Amino acid sequence: MDNKLKVGILLFDEVEVLDFAGPYEVFSIARHQDSEENLFDVKTVAESKGIISARNGLKIMPDLNFGGKKLGELGVEQDGDSVDDLKDELGDELEDDEGDDSRELGDDSSPKQKNKEEDLTDNQPADKKAKQGNDLENELKVDRSADLGDKQESAHDFDLLIVPGGRGASEIEIHNSRMIEWLKVQSCQVRIMASVCTGAFLLAEAGLLEGKNATTHWSAIERLQQDYPGVKVQSYLKYVDEGEIITAAGISAGIDMSLYLLKKLFNEDLAKYTSRRMEFMGEFS
Repeated sequence: MDNKLKVGILLFDEVEVLDFAGPYEVFSIARHQDSEENLFDVKTVAESKGIISARNGLKIMPDLNFGGKKLGELGVEQDGDSVDDLKDELGDELEDDEGDDSRELGDDSSPKQKNKEEDLTDNQPADKKAKQGNDLENELKVDRSADLGDKQESAHDFDLLIVPGGRGASEIEIHNSRMIEWLKVQSCQVRIMASVCTGAFLLAEAGLLEGKNATTHWSAIERLQQDYPGVKVQSYLKYVDEGEIITAAGISAGIDMSLYLLKKLFNEDLAKYTSRRMEFMGEFS
């Protein structure tokens, strides 16, 4: 049985390149020093089919599309429900959906079951911003009506989900209700959801940071505080660990956070070895 941890890295138009490429590199090459087997199965995932145009024109073809069920299809009342309420309501149905696709993590438990059983420790007005987001989306000609069934494979059963930032996150996808709903669903299924840079705005918009400590790119700290007063925004930190939710500061801090996750999920030796292979002096203590 394949016991690699599954990592999903979210993509969207105008995503910041290093926000997703840094974590992709870390998880793609992570393996123990005495082994040739990689520890993670890393896939990129986007809302629909087609090439993603990242910041500064880089083109990427995602591995997966969203697919899967919506909150409404799972019989969950969305209005007024907190994320914790959704997790409680979805628990039984998500257990049933998992089926035979569970992966071993040292015993017979599924990654999602272990998430329940284990501690993994080892500035503008809203109406103006919404208009700007719609204008930007029209400018990029984002196709929200694409048939998701045409993609090679749909996203499912991630253990970790990385949510990068960039202009596409804080100015465009923040107004995409389907993106926000998908993140809510994923928060009920993954072991850890982690944002990089202004990807924190997508988590905040989904209600995932309410009452939690979080960080983002230094230039967006004030806006995050103003737009989401329920978030305990932290400055001058590379990353903030809130258990199932981790947020990183800007751009290259996503590499530090990813190395930290290697330490959190495995051990410090793995983080150090991966850092050395990348010739990156990371902060993951």
